[in-house]
Amino acid sequence: GQRLLDALLTGADPDVICAAERARGQLPPGLLGERVLGDAREKAERLAASAREIADGRPASVEVDVVLPDGRHLVGTVADVFAGASTIRPVTFSSMSAMRQLATWVRHLAASAATDGGLTSVLVARWGGKSRRFGLPPMAADEAVGHLAALVTLRDEILCGPVPLYSKTSHAWITKQREGDEDPAAAAAKEWEGDFNRPGEAQDAEHVLVHGGVRPFDEVIADPRFTALAREVWTPALDAHRQWASS
Repeated sequence: GQRLLDALLTGADPDVICAAERARGQLPPGLLGERVLGDAREKAERLAASAREIADGRPASVEVDVVLPDGRHLVGTVADVFAGASTIRPVTFSSMSAMRQLATWVRHLAASAATDGGLTSVLVARWGGKSRRFGLPPMAADEAVGHLAALVTLRDEILCGPVPLYSKTSHAWITKQREGDEDPAAAAAKEWEGDFNRPGEAQDAEHVLVHGGVRPFDEVIADPRFTALAREVWTPALDAHRQWASS
């Protein structure tokens, strides 16, 4: 699916792309393979069309070398920048996840801090059978540097030991809490514990390692830093997304 999407975004012919996928010999045999390919093509074409509505053309990149308040430099490259539309437009065949939204937020901050702050970011990803967008509005360079400094400070702490911050679980809690849900912990518990269809974050190898086993959700939510960190990390990003969505 990602190969189809990447090729479509370069302007390649869909029939030629699908012929190349058949030639790889990696599809299931017969009609089953055609169904798999047809489904992937439909989703990839939908995502490509959604992405082109935001920005089209040849992407460039922004070189980042930002001096943080403590004197350290944040250095790197932000890709998928469309200069004509002043937009950072990452596109993925994967589903819209908390981790991808957070990565979009960090790259948006880095690019905004390195430029005049006139960039918009829009992540395009799958959501069910359709596409979904996570957008962020332009931000002043000094504001972006402030958010980056806060994230770097948290990173320093995380490098010294585990903290109760989990991508899916923390995102589920803060999202429901902001929506006014009386029990945001229920959504967080579902992400942490999983169900019969999929395992939860509690069973991720890194969490099992740092906790010495599968940690019950009651212990996760009992730690007051769980909710504090969810707010600290996600509130600025979700506030910015709300501003973009309402503009």
